[in-house]
Amino acid sequence: MKLSNEIKVGIFVLATVIVIFSGYNFLKGSDMFSNVQKFYVYYQNIDGLGISNEVQINGYKVGKVQSMQIVPERNNMILVRFDIDRKIKIYKNTIFRINQVPLSNTMVSLQNMDTKEIANSGDTLKGESNASILSQFTEEIAPLKQRAITVMQSMDTILAQFSDMMNKGGNRGFRSAFSEIQMTIHNLKETSDNMNTLVKGSSERLNSIIKNVDEITANLKNNNAVISNALKNINQITDDVSKSNLKQTIENTNKTMADLSVIVNKIKTGEGSIGLLVNDDKLYNNLKSSSENLDKLVIDIKANPKRYIHFSVFGKSN
Repeated sequence: MKLSNEIKVGIFVLATVIVIFSGYNFLKGSDMFSNVQKFYVYYQNIDGLGISNEVQINGYKVGKVQSMQIVPERNNMILVRFDIDRKIKIYKNTIFRINQVPLSNTMVSLQNMDTKEIANSGDTLKGESNASILSQFTEEIAPLKQRAITVMQSMDTILAQFSDMMNKGGNRGFRSAFSEIQMTIHNLKETSDNMNTLVKGSSERLNSIIKNVDEITANLKNNNAVISNALKNINQITDDVSKSNLKQTIENTNKTMADLSVIVNKIKTGEGSIGLLVNDDKLYNNLKSSSENLDKLVIDIKANPKRYIHFSVFGKSN
């Protein structure tokens, strides 16, 4: 079958495009026919990471470390190349975090897989390095170690002082101290004995008091109905008092006080007999004069009763 010139030209153009595209991807470091995608990360410290160590997502292996090289022009940072399964989507904000696991190889976990901006094969992404558990443990145990050393030094000093004191006759001081301790224990024993004697002597009174309390409690229990009725009566009396016509009583009291105020005002203004008696000086003077004359008449009657009283048993008086 003979191909036309147009088909030949089309095949040539397609092959040229494929070659150019492949060359471009090759220059970027990606192989279009490979089943992995390549990513690069710079680390200040790789914490024991090695070639062929796993790259995991949630514990599942998705790639490995392909190569590592030091970069002097970037303060001796380590450039690590990762080969990741092409089926796994890697994003622009994905973090390649180095994790050290005790009794196991160092591995890399992928974090922040939650963006929509997908990274391309050959991109340089961000990396982090967690401190190893062993190094963290060492850092945390270091202050405790220093404190333990300080405590041991203090204990050595105390033991040395104690030994020196014992060698210089301090045994007598300890004997005296033990003697005082024994005396204190003896005093405590005497106090305890006195307390026991006091309790025994007062046991009858305590029993009587407890018996009285029991009787009072029993009486309260037996008279519970009576007490309840009494409280009920008190509540009823309180309700009756609260329900009484207190308003009417107050109104009557106010009316009485108003009438009394009117009467007092009339007395002050001289109205009525009481008002005249209180306010009229003439009437007061007349009453005073009459009272004085009455006093004089009574005195004269006492002095000369025959002038006013004529009494005779047998006949007419002179």
